[in-house]
Amino acid sequence: MKENTRTPVLAEDELLLMGLAIEQSKSAYYRLAPDGTILYVNDFACQGLGYAKDEELVGKHVWEINPDFSPVVWASMWEELKANRVASFETHHQRRDGSLFPVRVTCNYISSQGQEYSFNFAQDISEPKRAQEALRDQENFFRLIAENISDFIAVLDLEGRRLYNSPSYRQFFGGQDDLIGTNSFVEVHSDDRDGVIQVFRDTVQTGVGHQIEYRFVRPDGQIHHMESRGDVIRDGDGKVVSVIVVSQDITERKRMEARMQRLAHYDVLTDLPNRALMSDRLQQAMGQVRRDGGLLAVMFLDLDRFKPVNDALGHEVGDLLLVQVAQRLQGCVKRETDTVSRIGGDEFVILLASIKEANEAAVVAGKVLQALNEPFMVGQHQISISSSVGIAVYPLHGDDMKQLIKHADRAMYHAKDAGHNCFRFYTTDQA
Repeated sequence: MKENTRTPVLAEDELLLMGLAIEQSKSAYYRLAPDGTILYVNDFACQGLGYAKDEELVGKHVWEINPDFSPVVWASMWEELKANRVASFETHHQRRDGSLFPVRVTCNYISSQGQEYSFNFAQDISEPKRAQEALRDQENFFRLIAENISDFIAVLDLEGRRLYNSPSYRQFFGGQDDLIGTNSFVEVHSDDRDGVIQVFRDTVQTGVGHQIEYRFVRPDGQIHHMESRGDVIRDGDGKVVSVIVVSQDITERKRMEARMQRLAHYDVLTDLPNRALMSDRLQQAMGQVRRDGGLLAVMFLDLDRFKPVNDALGHEVGDLLLVQVAQRLQGCVKRETDTVSRIGGDEFVILLASIKEANEAAVVAGKVLQALNEPFMVGQHQISISSSVGIAVYPLHGDDMKQLIKHADRAMYHAKDAGHNCFRFYTTDQA
């Protein structure tokens, strides 16, 4: 057999070639840490953002160059990226001079040697966006039909009756062919109909097109979110004779927006309000108490003997246990004004938004201790844990949110020092 004399490419050479390819790429490249810190950027990214060298960007956080993000949104985005391994979306980057430009970003989750990263490629889409806007401004009726056949295109008379519908309407209406002469407002959701009619009338009277979002009810009862843009058609004398409406079904976009909004405010694992939402509700509750009088309580809860569960049975079992803990905690509060939140790890916060006396918090704390003392069944594992609860009452134990949470946390540690499986109110000797 003839011996293979080809010299194998060394791993170091492959890494060097990969690094050169990234540096010479005409796409901006960023490597990010789980907390959103920029660890590496290529020269193209620096140039696009108006920085002379990468040292000026390394160490910044992603939200310093991307105004669409925030620490909370990034944290939610990171969890979703870990789950799906890849994400692609349009957003904006901010140059050093403060100007914004649109980009399409592709993120890849990488885990190597115990480290996690997001490998991001960003493509400047300013020119395509400008081209789309220019085209949209110049579109007329026939070009709309030719180039936007997948959109819903209708021509309406001055009363809103249909004179023409593009073929896409037949599929949307479930095969209904003859829409000519029908009232275009009938299928608009009853709660949105008056607003749509008013926008239509304004377009007819002023000759200026408007864009509007509304809900549309299909013949089968399904509700879709629509985005419509209207414009007028004039005769040779300049008189408005009809209205052209181009619509898009944005139901999926609305669903994704709602999901992203939820990810920003709710814990991915337990679906409880997260730290950000809990803080917002606490601020509102404190404002209400200032106006109306009374008290509110913040209960800081930490699970006892949770770490041994993770160590012995693994994080998957630990996560399932946290889900059951969340369910039991929700059963301990009955009022809609109260909030059970997970703020991280095995730490939970319960907000009692309005109470008449501090003892009401003690009653809830007792329910929490009893609920978490009952054994949990996670798969085939019977798990016994307990909890330590610290309570701070506003305004007795603090006059601002930060101080109140801090004092509840200190009271929780005093409960742990007292032997676990108990609650303690904050007292001044805990400071």
